[in-house]
Amino acid sequence: MNRANAMRLALLASALVLATGCHQEEPLGVQVEPAGSLRVVTVLPRSLPLDSVARVEVAATPARGAVVTAALSSSEAPLWQGLLRSLPSGAGTSVWARVLDATGVVLAQVDVPGVELLKHHDALVVLVPRATDSEAPLTAPVIDAVVGSRASVSPGASLKLRALAHAVDASEVLTYAWSATSGTFDDATAVDAEWTAPLRRGAVNLTLAVTSARGAVSTLRFSVDVELAGGGDLVHTASLNHAPVLTELGAQPVSQSRVGIPVTLQAVGVDDDGDALTFAWTATCEGTFENAAAAATRFTPSAAPQAACDNCRLTLRASDGFGAHRERSLDLCVTNPLPPSIIDASQSETDVSAGRPVRLTAMAADPQGEPLTFAWTTNTGLLGNAVRERDSGSVDWVVLSCIPVDTPPTITLTVKNLSGLSATREFAVEWGDLLCGEFPPCAATLEDSRVTLSADCTTEQTVWIPDGYTFDGAGHVLTAVDPRGRRFRGAVLSSLGTTAHVRAVTVAARGLSELACDGGAARLRGILFEGASGSIVDSEVLDVNQKEGEGGCQEGVAIEVRNARDAETVTRVEVLRNRVARYQKAGISGTGRVELNVEDNRVDGGGPVPFIARNGIQFSDGATGRATGN
Repeated sequence: MNRANAMRLALLASALVLATGCHQEEPLGVQVEPAGSLRVVTVLPRSLPLDSVARVEVAATPARGAVVTAALSSSEAPLWQGLLRSLPSGAGTSVWARVLDATGVVLAQVDVPGVELLKHHDALVVLVPRATDSEAPLTAPVIDAVVGSRASVSPGASLKLRALAHAVDASEVLTYAWSATSGTFDDATAVDAEWTAPLRRGAVNLTLAVTSARGAVSTLRFSVDVELAGGGDLVHTASLNHAPVLTELGAQPVSQSRVGIPVTLQAVGVDDDGDALTFAWTATCEGTFENAAAAATRFTPSAAPQAACDNCRLTLRASDGFGAHRERSLDLCVTNPLPPSIIDASQSETDVSAGRPVRLTAMAADPQGEPLTFAWTTNTGLLGNAVRERDSGSVDWVVLSCIPVDTPPTITLTVKNLSGLSATREFAVEWGDLLCGEFPPCAATLEDSRVTLSADCTTEQTVWIPDGYTFDGAGHVLTAVDPRGRRFRGAVLSSLGTTAHVRAVTVAARGLSELACDGGAARLRGILFEGASGSIVDSEVLDVNQKEGEGGCQEGVAIEVRNARDAETVTRVEVLRNRVARYQKAGISGTGRVELNVEDNRVDGGGPVPFIARNGIQFSDGATGRATGN
């Protein structure tokens, strides 16, 4: 190369260097705006009817310049996104989004003011529209948007973020928490935060959690790309979730809980996204849940913790199926229950005889205030007519004829509380009447002033009807027999008092001897009313005789109603629809100051016999009344 050519090459190279070094990015006097753009990511809440969403429109209104609108696209619900171009850079841009159905009705919307656009860079705004016609009350904070200074950043570069949220209750203070899968925040609790990207390229997920003073949490997640090229056409991911809120949590009883006593638990969980919630109960003390997966359930402590009250914490977790949950707890004071106590007891009589009821009364108290049950038992005799009033109880006890040998009568009261603990009290009575022989006392029930036979019965002594009671045979047979080595004396069934009733019983005698003739109260009778008014109906009296029907003693009356001739009052007795047969002396007899109505009875005396004069129906010694249809 000659000198001239070398000089020309040097001049050309110098000119190129000068031209490159002196280039101006924005030459004076040349306007290159609008130079800003905005990447919009819209997350639709799950509470919206997503199937009804037809399109999402977005608009940006800069502080200066024309409104720019666009229709966002969606590849997967509930995410819609797009890019707004040709926007003036600088602060003051307002952005709104509208969610519409196929008819153009606005389903949800959101407005975000004060977005700043950098020159030649995409800003990022993540929008959360809110339903326009929702009547359901919200419980979690409302996140309107997150605004980022750039939609993507270079490795190690910083990104400014701003959260826009408000509380359901304007008086509540919100707290903020930023986090990221990589990179760091300068202040992760600030509304305006700055995030430094990692040195490695790729998508990074950022999370904003906003919490109300009541603990309700709303979470917005979105992605930012770390790329050298700026990532202007990158697709972002985003999701929104509202954690469940337990608006109510309570227990009944609320003060103390006792081992073995169920505690009723009630909770109400709500979710702003409309998600179906699952529940899980746990306890720090021993016990069982009736259904640990139900909001309303019961918990039964099985052991009292050693610690002082409150010593058992019950925790309920509500989960929404999208990774969010909420827990609330309540404390129970679990104690071992104490037994009740019987604080007072009394009885109407201590010395008793057949046919005379004893009224037993007791009062009890429970230290926990639990409801009490009263249970009365006895080793002999009948119990009935039990009455309960608050924490007191009473019952009648009576023996109809005899008690077994070597069986001192004892009545036992057991008072039990809801915890299953009990107290007992024994009542003792002094028995001053006959003891049973070969046959036990008749099986019967005592209720509502009525004695009812439970089975056929054989007796060696009189069965007494307590004053004011009805003796209901219930179709069973009451048979009198001689005691071993002795003879049966008196009535088989007799009143005791001023009022008695007999119905539906068969009174009979079997194999009675005639060792001697008895008089007065010891005379043999089937049914005897003495000084008592009442009725004898629908019954039978059979074979009330001695010596196999050949006895000659002036006794063996089937039905006898008697009263003293000089008694102050007349006793009145209805004797109706009965059958008497094979008696020894008389079928139906009224003696003394009595008034009888003897009607529709069948009387069969067996005809004349040479050893005794029998009577069918007899009124004597001042007795009055009528006998018809017999």
